[in-house]
Amino acid sequence: MLTSFFDRPRPVFSDPLETVAGPGFPSGHALRAVLLFGLILYLLLPWLKSWGWRFLATAATVALILLIGYSRVFLGSHYPTDIVAGYAFGLAWGALVYTGIELAALWWARRQHPAQSQMPEVRPA
Repeated sequence: MLTSFFDRPRPVFSDPLETVAGPGFPSGHALRAVLLFGLILYLLLPWLKSWGWRFLATAATVALILLIGYSRVFLGSHYPTDIVAGYAFGLAWGALVYTGIELAALWWARRQHPAQSQMPEVRPA
């Protein structure tokens, strides 16, 4: 997908831990990690009522995503900039999709209950 468009070669080491063919920019692993674990967090956060649990879930998600990116660099499959670009593309795409979902849900709620979607006018006393 994006790797074919940019066609940037992967790093070359004399004794790599992993040998991968094909272009490496941006990292598909990093992009998919942001999208998958971001989606899980997005779906989980409304169910977590405590600030502490929300913080823990967010911190665990960020740590997991960062560890996946680190593993790709450690294995010699990507340059660090490939990982950062994968994160950036994943965040941008996720923000676009999740914003669309929220707007669609808002539109649907207003369509189902038009009387409740009208905010009462508040006037100062």
